[in-house]
Formats: sequence, C-alpha cells, structure tokens
Amino acid sequence: MAGDRVSALAQLIVHLARRSMYNNVGRVTVQELLEEGFTRDEITLAIGELGRRYRVVVVGDCIKVYF
Repeated sequence: MAGDRVSALAQLIVHLARRSMYNNVGRVTVQELLEEGFTRDEITLAIGELGRRYRVVVVGDCIKVYF
C-alpha cells in the first residue's frame, strides 16, 4: 500500500511540474506536497523513483524535474 502511495505521489509531482514548466524544467515545492498530506519520507522515496526516469534536482524547498 505504501508503494502505491509513493507511485501516486511520483505521478502527482510530474503532473504539478508539467503545469509550471519553463524551459523544459518543471518546479514543485515540498510545502505543496506536505499540504497534500504526504510525509517527507514519502516525498524522498518518490524523488528516488522519479530519478530513474527524469533528471530530478532538489534545491532547498524546490524540486526541479527536467523534461
């Protein structure tokens, strides 16, 4: 069940990043995800999962996804 939640979070991060994409880089704040009810541990796992498909960089409170 936790794996499904992490996969759903990874999809949410991609969706939110695509909405705010500029120069093929999408941005999502950690605070946005915390407000959605996810924990920091889940966010960390989702970033690791996304790292297999995209280049993902975390800068402070901002998650950058390179498309």
